[in-house]
Amino acid sequence: MRRARWLALACVLWVVTRVGQAHAGDPYLEWYTVKTPHFRVHYHGGLEGIAQRIASSAESAHERLVPQLGWAPKQVTEIVVTDDTDSANGSASTIPYNVVRLFATAPDDMSPLGDYDNWINELVTHEYTHILQIDNTSGLPALGNSILGKTFAPNQAQPRWILEGLAVVMETEHTSGGRLRSSQFDMYLRADVLEQRLARLDQISNPARRWPGGNLWYLYGANFIGWIVDTYGPDTYAAVAADYGASVVPWGINRAIRRVTGRTYEQLYEGWRAYLERKYAAQKQAVLARQPLMCCIGRWNPKIVLTCRNSNAPPSKTASISSAFPFTRISSRPTPPNVKSTSTTRLNAFRSRTNLASRASASIPAGGTRSNPSMNS
Repeated sequence: MRRARWLALACVLWVVTRVGQAHAGDPYLEWYTVKTPHFRVHYHGGLEGIAQRIASSAESAHERLVPQLGWAPKQVTEIVVTDDTDSANGSASTIPYNVVRLFATAPDDMSPLGDYDNWINELVTHEYTHILQIDNTSGLPALGNSILGKTFAPNQAQPRWILEGLAVVMETEHTSGGRLRSSQFDMYLRADVLEQRLARLDQISNPARRWPGGNLWYLYGANFIGWIVDTYGPDTYAAVAADYGASVVPWGINRAIRRVTGRTYEQLYEGWRAYLERKYAAQKQAVLARQPLMCCIGRWNPKIVLTCRNSNAPPSKTASISSAFPFTRISSRPTPPNVKSTSTTRLNAFRSRTNLASRASASIPAGGTRSNPSMNS
């Protein structure tokens, strides 16, 4: 029994000593800080240039976003920049203090994040939008935070499509890129609408169990909230965040949006659905209304001549485009009168040369040579 106690005590001492020697991340990295009026940017060696750009971008984002979202943090926001992954991402949290974590890696060209002009500006704008929305706390929750420390953040208790959707709207509005400008994102949503499989509100309000996975919150949330902002004004979500941030009981998201717009999210979602159906139906009809093209390859030109003619237009409306790509027949077309095809011309030339050579061989006498007429003059 005594041996067991000593063994347990030895185990506890070993754990305590090991914890005292633990390190967070790479212990050989040296860390530095760039300070600005509203941010402290922490970075490790090798990221000095990126850290300076992030600090400048963050101050610019603060000036642009605070008036629209109606909230200025009461404390400095910490930004931590790392470069230990190939993933392009970031995150933000407000408890126990405002902190943004950024990866230095930019997205690849086929990523849903790939529609950007300046990746740092877009990433900082997106993540700082989270800070301004979630940190917006007043009333009894703010009183509790002043007593207990920063513990309550009512705006955090919302579906992901609201949090991520607003951030994507802001990244699009306040940068020259953004996913609402992405043709890839528009393609995703257009396909869902035209194929009549638009996700329901309850589907996007829970963990994604359908394509495109986690992007579902960003895709639907951004387009839905963007439509609400366009319909009810740019300060809509400043009012919603202020109302919800003063709530003692969480999950009253319909109460907050109804006080601002007069409608619940369920009602607004049906209005957005109708808008999308009209929008994409008009796009589809515009495409179908274009006259079909009849295309073929002209066989009489040494180069490829791609001839596209409106099937309902007179032949005079024919347009030809020359290309140096290898010959590929798209469709057959009869050879115009009095014009020989390239293949026929070449075949006839070959036959002529063959026949001439045969006649020349037949005219040479056995054991002799044929004189060249051009040499006898």
